[in-house]
Amino acid sequence: MQASLLDRVRLFTGLVPGSTACRRTAAHIWGLNALSESEDEWPVELAVPRPAHVQAAPSTGPRFRPPT
Repeated sequence: MQASLLDRVRLFTGLVPGSTACRRTAAHIWGLNALSESEDEWPVELAVPRPAHVQAAPSTGPRFRPPT
């Protein structure tokens, strides 16, 4: 089972301090009908500060496919 877009946003923003959801991902989280594809297929769009300090991802839990 694919994690929801909100779950994926929470995972990635927890791994990259100072990051936030942006663009259509943020609009969808706020309840707007902004996605042109299903939520399961939509990539997480993040605004990331420079320099980004990415924390190590947990070794357990759902695995996410990278956007194509």
